[in-house]
Amino acid sequence: IKDNTVIYTDTDSLVCQRPLPDEFIGKKLGQFRECYQFDEFYVINPKVYTLKVKDITICKNAGLNTNIKIKDFVDIILGE
Repeated sequence: IKDNTVIYTDTDSLVCQRPLPDEFIGKKLGQFRECYQFDEFYVINPKVYTLKVKDITICKNAGLNTNIKIKDFVDIILGE
């Protein structure tokens, strides 16, 4: 997407540095559903990421049997 950095992508999701233009948002085939405008976003592997939206933290950790928190993501990324 021109002038917008893609940070993460998966089968049905896209995380960009800035909001998508209106023509990319909608319910038509090929359009995206806008979910979040985040304050922080950390990704370790596909389907293992966390994002912070205002006071809410959302962690996705497919395949892990643990309750991982945003601090855990930061520690892993920093090698701590």
